[in-house]
Parts: sequence; structure tokens; C-alpha cells
Amino acid sequence: MIQRVYEQASKSGAVEVIVATDDARIEAMPSVSRCAGRGLTSSEHESGTDRLQEVVRKLSLADTDIVVSVRVTGAGVHATRK
Repeated sequence: MIQRVYEQASKSGAVEVIVATDDARIEAMPSVSRCAGRGLTSSEHESGTDRLQEVVRKLSLADTDIVVSVRVTGAGVHATRK
């Protein structure tokens, strides 16, 4: 399911798609380890938004960069590019 969400997000035209998780078992999964962008985050986060904030900080993203959080629970996401 993680691979499918990654592939759908990649079709969006985003410059980069990153899989962020606090679980080393997920990061080590073949479908995730093949992803160019992936990162292990702290397990102390209370929400996905907190996890996203850590990734933004680690990547030193600019205030003008657009960041979208897609959770695996949103596996029904279908990318549409206009």
C-alpha cells in the first residue's frame, strides 16, 4: 500500500516525493527502500503534521516551498495533473 501511495503521489508532478516514517521496519521494506526520498523520523511525534514539520526542518525547505502530506490511510488518492 505504501508503494501505491508513493507511485500515485509521484504522478502529481511534484518535484520530490518523500516517504517519512518513524518505524525502521517500514523504511526497510523493499517498496519503501526503492523510493528516492525517504527518511526515518522521531517516534515522539503526536501527529503526522509534527512528523512533516521534522522533515521540512531536516530538508531546510524554503518558506515558499509547497509541502503536501499524504497519509497511507489516504490510499484511495488518485493523481490528476492539469
